[in-house]
Amino acid sequence: MEMHEKCPVCSLALSRKPDFYEGASYVGYVLALSIAGITFLGWWLTIGFSFYDDSFFGCIGLVLFILIVLQPVLMRLSRTAWLWFLVEYYPGMKRRKSAGKKRTGEKKIRYFNLNNGGLN
Repeated sequence: MEMHEKCPVCSLALSRKPDFYEGASYVGYVLALSIAGITFLGWWLTIGFSFYDDSFFGCIGLVLFILIVLQPVLMRLSRTAWLWFLVEYYPGMKRRKSAGKKRTGEKKIRYFNLNNGGLN
């Protein structure tokens, strides 16, 4: 799944500098761990784990299957969450009528610059 190059509402460029979305992998890791934890908990409450059978390996197989199927969704969610953490959105922003015109009378979009440790 590919993300839009520009936001359909405010025309914010979603294709940032190289390695901008590197932090989204950490968000995706947390999402994957939470899905795995919920799956393990559900398996434990319904089927249970035992040392005498291979139910643990069946649960790991189920978790892997779920994470592989949800990978495109998790990737897009993590990238969107990463943008949400670092880019300010102003509700008063309107869609540009043409890509060549500059917006007038609107606030500048600010984003957190990881290199300088502050907002731009």
